[in-house]
Amino acid sequence: MSTLAERINALRRKLAAYRDLQELGEDHQAEIQAAEAELQSLTIQTEGGAVVGGEVHTQGGDFIGRDQITYIISQGTYGGAAPKSEEEALEIYRGVMMDQCGTLPTQALSDQGSDVETVQPRLSLPGVYIQLNTDISVDPRKIKQFLEKGNLTSFSDLRPDTGKGGEGMLLERGEQEVLSALQAAILMRRLVLLGEPGAGKTTFVHHLAWCLAARRWDHLPDWRKQEREMVPILVTLRDFAYWLAGEKEAGGAGALWQFIVHDLKRRNLEFCAPLLERALQAGQALVLLDGLDETPPQPEARGRVLKIVDEFARIRYKNSRYLLTCRVRSYDDSQWQLNNQDFPTAKLAPFNEKQIDDFIHAWHNEVAAKWNRPRDELDKLENKLKSEVKRRENLRRLAPNPLLLTVMALVHTSDGELPEARALLYERAVEILLWRWDQQKGKTQGQEARIITELRQAGRDRNDLFVRLASLAFEAHRQLRDDEDHERLTGIPENRLIDELRLLHPDKSRDWAAGVIETMKQRSGLLLERQPGVFTFPHRTFQEYLAGVHLARQPNFALQALNLLAEGDFWRIVILLAVGYLVHSNKEYLIPLTLVDNLCPPEKEDTPSAWRRAWLAGEALLELGIRRARDSEYGARLLKRTQSRLQELVENGRLTPPERLEAADALGWLGDPRFDKKRLHLPALLRGAPEPNLGFVHIPAGTFTLGSEKDDPDAYRDEKPAHPVTLPAYYIARYPATNAQYAHFIAAEGYQQEKYWTPAGWAWRNGADYDLTAIEDEDLLQRYREWLARRPLERRAAPYWWNDPQWGAPTRPVVGVCWYEAMAYCAWLDERLRALKPELFPQNYVVRLPSEAEWEKAARAPLANSPASRRQPATKNRMYAWGSEWQEDCANIDETNLKQTSPAGIFPKGRTPGSDLFDLTGNVWEWTHSRWGRGLLRLEYPYPWKPDDGREDPSGAFVRVVRGGSWINNRRNARCAYRLRNVPDYFVINVGFRCVVSLAFSEF
Repeated sequence: MSTLAERINALRRKLAAYRDLQELGEDHQAEIQAAEAELQSLTIQTEGGAVVGGEVHTQGGDFIGRDQITYIISQGTYGGAAPKSEEEALEIYRGVMMDQCGTLPTQALSDQGSDVETVQPRLSLPGVYIQLNTDISVDPRKIKQFLEKGNLTSFSDLRPDTGKGGEGMLLERGEQEVLSALQAAILMRRLVLLGEPGAGKTTFVHHLAWCLAARRWDHLPDWRKQEREMVPILVTLRDFAYWLAGEKEAGGAGALWQFIVHDLKRRNLEFCAPLLERALQAGQALVLLDGLDETPPQPEARGRVLKIVDEFARIRYKNSRYLLTCRVRSYDDSQWQLNNQDFPTAKLAPFNEKQIDDFIHAWHNEVAAKWNRPRDELDKLENKLKSEVKRRENLRRLAPNPLLLTVMALVHTSDGELPEARALLYERAVEILLWRWDQQKGKTQGQEARIITELRQAGRDRNDLFVRLASLAFEAHRQLRDDEDHERLTGIPENRLIDELRLLHPDKSRDWAAGVIETMKQRSGLLLERQPGVFTFPHRTFQEYLAGVHLARQPNFALQALNLLAEGDFWRIVILLAVGYLVHSNKEYLIPLTLVDNLCPPEKEDTPSAWRRAWLAGEALLELGIRRARDSEYGARLLKRTQSRLQELVENGRLTPPERLEAADALGWLGDPRFDKKRLHLPALLRGAPEPNLGFVHIPAGTFTLGSEKDDPDAYRDEKPAHPVTLPAYYIARYPATNAQYAHFIAAEGYQQEKYWTPAGWAWRNGADYDLTAIEDEDLLQRYREWLARRPLERRAAPYWWNDPQWGAPTRPVVGVCWYEAMAYCAWLDERLRALKPELFPQNYVVRLPSEAEWEKAARAPLANSPASRRQPATKNRMYAWGSEWQEDCANIDETNLKQTSPAGIFPKGRTPGSDLFDLTGNVWEWTHSRWGRGLLRLEYPYPWKPDDGREDPSGAFVRVVRGGSWINNRRNARCAYRLRNVPDYFVINVGFRCVVSLAFSEF
């Protein structure tokens, strides 16, 4: 069946190619007539109505349906006779959906051969699709339970049990699964799926629609059998907004249904309207509402769309399923949000290292299948691309974005190599999409490409066309600000395209411009005709890149960029891509520096918009490159000013936590002045003042109360009794150990030197497995075995997620380290720190992990003679690092909703009073030196804490205590007194450590 479909599609492509050659003056009339006759003669033998399965993609050809019927479908539109039955009508509808959603949205993603006979098909979306994940970490057993029993009301129902004996708290979420986008869509009947630009929102929507239309359940794991007749209904919200603007009387839920009917008529599918309405009423429809962020930003326009969607989903057709997509930043504004109780949100996570590798493999498999490229050649390309992504830091930072990874794969398949910068990657991709097909075709015919010929006839070249397209992209992007011309909301109207391109012709010929457009329609993948007479770019980021090119060409670039930024956040990416274009394509460095000077002027302004401009200045400097900035005195001065301003932003807690996180990451990549790269990236400055002890804060000797009071309702038994503990003076690190600090240990070959490791740690480093026999629970034992097996010997020469860009920003805490690795780093730092700061080391003092008692004293006990100690008795401990009452914007825990680690110190309100220690509540759990016992569920070292009872013995493979809570824990488990534990081999994405300089335990 699929072979016949491919034959029909091949004939149609052959006909189009012969007709192209006919127009160039070649005589191919006989071949055209023969191909037409063969196409007409093809019929289907389905033996009474077999439904076509498999990966069927019409690609502008015919969809082979039931009962010897060939359904003529092109560009998501039906072109055949009216169906004879409702069953046939539904089959046609499914075929149109498959055609609309089944291929990658870039026409040039096809390896056009040397002649008409060898034209190959476009790449299919199912062939390259990799499962997308959300950023929601969950208990895998609960996912299974809810998938079996029904829908969720809240994603919090999937969280692990937080009781002290609950395995979820023992294993933590780093070892648990993340919720896939598909699972989120299955579990929530109404869902808002958020994502960064290029995160895969539309890709997921199209994949889901294609799978339901094709009934390919092997592509939809976990999809419930009782919902396999679900009918997908795809609504592009910017099209709806455009239509709605012209329908002043339309309102309420009925308006969305009217638009669906309108869209069906446009696709010659009006006979499907009764079927879809019955499906909606019966709860057998999945309505896919794509691109809320691409609707007009004005309250009256987007608010109208949201109100209609809300009524349609909650009231009129409340039994059906709904999935709405939007960019993260657009949905951050509360006035653009739907009620979270009715429309819960999930955010798409970036690709991890495995997903990146899986996509690259799937891409090359699809290229081999569709383009008939030699397998050995593709194997070499695949391995080279994987290696390049891992080796080059700039690519590692881009690859987690699915769209950018697709662009990389496209460029690499074409060129065999990748450019250095994001702007160059887009530039090359645009060249391939705009010119590649015609270049190859013309080359094989001994002629220049047709579009080049047309431009030459007008005395123009490709650069002239590129500049006009960039101008149109800028104009189209500006419509996000202003909805007065509603027609442009849905793309670039053909008349506007003609008006712009005719300016290239000496006679301003509209016919010539129309011919160029027709050539681009047939031979280019950069402009796609989404509906008759309306064109768009393959993805909004291509529009943003081209708009950036236009902006970069303006004589007053810096001033224009500032004015555009005042219009809205949607210009940020455009401005950064403009900077990238200036730097990498034009080799222009002064103009970007002028922009930075305007974004971050010498005069300070304490307003959110000013802080956002400073943040953008930092990102612009990253586009320029730190070394290029330092090449001139002007650039070096601007770099220092921007670093200083971003340091103030972080240390004063400006902007929202998500924005502050991104600004701090930018500061980390620029070079955070708080840390001295010449001295192991240890702290150098705090609020502009020098750090006296490289960030090690003095905790004076004395007695404090360890543990929780018996009447504390939040306390667990193992936190009791509260009891006095006397400790000598010590120093504790101001921040948890960062990636930049840990990188020095790796560079010094700390993983290869036994002297830094405990005997059990060195055995682990060389492949020994942890003895899990003390875990009595069989299910828990099996889960630990499976998790620890993920780290064989070859994964023990660096932290587990060391090469994963999501966790690797310089000033974020290092994660994926087991207890042995933390101990080895401390031993190495002891050696280095003695040379850097010998006065930190009284006799018998060493660098090590803190004991539980040292950690808790630093986190919650008032310092003697500090302002805090004068306000309350010295025996009164804080519940959290900052005080005894929970306060917003003080810590990175679950409810902060960052869903990731955060750069060190970005929650200044949460620092400890008097000592200014950061991140002791939340961010990451921190390994301590202290033993818990041999098993996870049996406490062998209860309170009172005694340093000489064996609990601080570093030998053996004992379970160790971690403290402080993390970005995925609730308030109760982020209390300073809370005790968690794990096996020393354990490694997760929310456990790190911090060091102390303290008396060796042998001297206690």
